[in-house]
Amino acid sequence: MKGNRVIYLVTAALCGITAVLPVYGEGQADTLETGKTWGVVQVHSHLNVRSGPGTGYDIIEELENGSICNIREIDSDWAYMEYGSTGGYVSMEYVRLLGSSEHSSMQEEQEAQTEEEAQTEEETQIEEETRTEEEVQTEAQTEPESTQEESTETVAGVDTLRQDMVGYALQFVGNPYVWGGTSLTEGADCSGFVQSIYANYGMELPRTSGEQAYAGERIPIEEALPGDLIFYADEEGNIYHVVLYMGDGQVVQAASTKAGIITSGINYEKAVWAERYF
Repeated sequence: MKGNRVIYLVTAALCGITAVLPVYGEGQADTLETGKTWGVVQVHSHLNVRSGPGTGYDIIEELENGSICNIREIDSDWAYMEYGSTGGYVSMEYVRLLGSSEHSSMQEEQEAQTEEEAQTEEETQIEEETRTEEEVQTEAQTEPESTQEESTETVAGVDTLRQDMVGYALQFVGNPYVWGGTSLTEGADCSGFVQSIYANYGMELPRTSGEQAYAGERIPIEEALPGDLIFYADEEGNIYHVVLYMGDGQVVQAASTKAGIITSGINYEKAVWAERYF
């Protein structure tokens, strides 16, 4: 995604958007004045700006989700900020600090993406290290040589498949989101996107995220591996969104009509479980 377009990292249901976070495209980090501390509003609707540091003070302005403001002073749970010509206090519970423009969140995301291969290899190493040295030695003594070779080849094959699947999915970042769509180039919704990714590897998934959430082996989110799917649910527990896990807390997803297919972090407030299909 190049030029001066603003990409919105969105966690969206098939029926709407739950959170919007603006991330500046290539070259746009310089639009934030250097030497200042910036914060981005992260709420479902809007954030009240008050005349003093507390909910008892008058509301003087409302900031939309995704608004970027200049944080001038932080006092405990409240901060004095400036947004355009407006100055007031906001609760830091709903503001994520970006720091100076030289250390914007976009730069961190770009660095994370360039290190993706190394992070995937580290995850594999960590997983293998959880097995104690004694377990490894015992298995080596009891397993026939041919069985050990087959097991090693199988694990290596699955790991290669997972990495390849993530790489394949990333080819379509920037393509459009289309409600009910399954085309990786012309447009897909969240469940159509992962269904088409899996279909490329000969694996059939149900059509909707609600069906997909019960079609594999349910695992905790923290145990997810690249290629596993992570599901989001509303407050009533209804599944409404699915994302493809890339590793290191990052996902690729068909987010919304406005955002299209993007990469982002896991929305842990909405994520309920992961599903493994291979």
